[in-house]
Amino acid sequence: MKIKNKNLIFVCQVAADSLKVLKWLPVDKAENKFVSLEVTALPDGEKAAVLAGKIKEAFERFGYSHNPVVLSLPRNLATCRYIRLPAQTDEEIDKMAPLQASNYLPYPASELITGYQAIEKDNLGYSHVNLVIAQKAVIQRYLSLFETLKPAKLSIIPGSYGISALYNRVGPKEQSTVMVVDIDSLHTELAILRRGKILFSRYFTHERSHDSWKSLFIEEIKKTREAYMREVNRELPKKIVVLGTEKTEKKLTGLKSSILDIPLEFLNYTKKLHFSENFLQDILSSEDSFASLIGLSLEAPERSLSLLPQEIKQEDAKASRRHEYARLTLYAAAAVLIMSLGIVNHLDNKAAYLTRLNGELTGIEGQAKPLEDVEKRLRLLENRSQKMLSSLDVLYGLSKAMPQGTLLVSVTYEQNSQVAIRGQADGLSQVFEFVSQLEASKQFKDFSPKVRYATQKKTQAGPSVDFEITCLKKK
Repeated sequence: MKIKNKNLIFVCQVAADSLKVLKWLPVDKAENKFVSLEVTALPDGEKAAVLAGKIKEAFERFGYSHNPVVLSLPRNLATCRYIRLPAQTDEEIDKMAPLQASNYLPYPASELITGYQAIEKDNLGYSHVNLVIAQKAVIQRYLSLFETLKPAKLSIIPGSYGISALYNRVGPKEQSTVMVVDIDSLHTELAILRRGKILFSRYFTHERSHDSWKSLFIEEIKKTREAYMREVNRELPKKIVVLGTEKTEKKLTGLKSSILDIPLEFLNYTKKLHFSENFLQDILSSEDSFASLIGLSLEAPERSLSLLPQEIKQEDAKASRRHEYARLTLYAAAAVLIMSLGIVNHLDNKAAYLTRLNGELTGIEGQAKPLEDVEKRLRLLENRSQKMLSSLDVLYGLSKAMPQGTLLVSVTYEQNSQVAIRGQADGLSQVFEFVSQLEASKQFKDFSPKVRYATQKKTQAGPSVDFEITCLKKK
């Protein structure tokens, strides 16, 4: 099957000295077709224009034609913080998250760009959020590097979320907290996940060929646990899972029995996903890790994680809405067209069917006449019952309207004519309050309550008022 260029999507990562590019084709929600990948060396310390040219050349070798591009931002270029916000909706979090950014980096909010993932909501009205913060200058640099490519859409997503997406797809479905590790040629990213969402992440550099690499790795695991408890203070990871290939697993030989008190597992994602033979060989032959890029291909990142300037986000949102309106309009037009064709094609059949129905209706008209008379009588009784106030309605209305300090002695209801209420009250104020409550009552809306008499008297329990209230039906 020939792959259409316009359907391809490119996922890439620009590091200090290299460019990783992965080309893939969305097939359906459950499957993606991985086409090819490449690692290109970038000149260290070169000007942005030279780097942009190198990036463009690499994309053109891949047959790039203004396709969508997803950029995996290295973890060392972003700050992540686990925070609680007094918000319950996405709209509230959208407004609050940027205001928190300057609390964690020594820059004004105008020089920072934020993204976030909502983790959970608690019973106190707070949302637990993993806040991602990047300097605007860093993001603007990436935008300038990719400007000449003119991508149909550019997304910048923290690379940790690619690792998370890959583990969520190929790892076991579990509720406990786990530390997921991605070991690249010159650095390692660690993400602590709970129920598939990142609570904490770190990044450290290393030289994997160095003799002390394993001891450095163990030390960084310890640091990660300590920092996680200081900042998040949630359940400690129950195990460590390293993503990679057979080559990565060989590098970890001897670590399983010596790494703290946490079980260490290795997850070979190449055996869990379907790759073409050529694509698989490219992965296995490389010293670099492609876990983040593959993860961002497997699962569409949440829009809230995009690290783009606010004005670009707003334009993207408008474009998405326009696209959705256009799609709905097209579907509506197609539905109308199909219905119109159906009406034209079956008009004769429908006319014959209507004629047959008319004949059948004429035949049963005589049988239906007595039923129609019964229905009219029932409607008459129903209307009458709805207009007349029942005894239960009277008692319910009185119980709702009686103020505190009143006692009913008798109630006389002359159906649909008047209601006479006799009773005792602690004072005159309760009597007049009773009348006011009856006037506002739904049950007595068609009656006019008035005090017929209210007589004060003294009793052993104290002063009391005997009263009678009459409610006459309004004319």
